[in-house]
Formats: sequence, structure tokens, C-alpha cells
Amino acid sequence: MLPPRNPYRAIIFSSYSLADEATKDKKLNELVNLMDMDSMVESMHSQMKVMTQNMFTQMGVQSSEQAIFDEYYNQIMLIIKEDMSWSKMEPLVVDIYRRNFTEKEIDDMLAFYKGCGSFLTTSNYPI
Repeated sequence: MLPPRNPYRAIIFSSYSLADEATKDKKLNELVNLMDMDSMVESMHSQMKVMTQNMFTQMGVQSSEQAIFDEYYNQIMLIIKEDMSWSKMEPLVVDIYRRNFTEKEIDDMLAFYKGCGSFLTTSNYPI
């Protein structure tokens, strides 16, 4: 015969799960801050700006077409800044890390980035 079921068991386990997820999310937010991901996104925007300018230079834009080019270029940069902003990307990045790394792996990454100090900031990256 099976022992009687505790009706509060599901509530107890779900509250532990929510607490674990909250702790994991807090650690993930700390990790993305330590990794300086917002600066990486800004650097990516700068690189995309240069690439776009180079692409249009290679197209040989004539002075009579410059106004059209400028309007198109400004629209592209606005879309990039709005749709690829860190505020829009951060929840996606955190979710990817949440689904793919255990709390232990996140703790290890935090220890790594904390141990490296300022050595691993985007200001020290070669690009």
C-alpha cells in the first residue's frame, strides 16, 4: 500500500523551483554585466555602421543619389539601433543562457569573470 499523498507537495516543490529560477536569473544578470555585453552590442553597432558605409561607397553612390542614399542609410541605422538594442537582446541572451547552462556552470562562469578582473572587458578587446 502506498503512503498517503501530501497535498502540499506540489506547492512546496514549485516554490523551490521558482526560488531556484530567481536565483539563477539573478546570477545570469550579474554574468551579463560582468561580461560587459551591452558594450559588445554597442561595438557591434559601430562595426555595422562602418560596414554599411563601406558597402555604399563600393556601390559608387553619385552626388545626385546622395540624398536617397542618406535617407536609406539613416533608416537602416535606426532599425539596427532599435531592433538590435541591448534592452531588446538582453532577455533573449539571458534566456539562452538559462536554458543551456546549469546553475553550477553559471557559478563557474561568474568565478571566471570575477577572477579575471578588468582584463576581459570590451575595452581590452582588439576589435
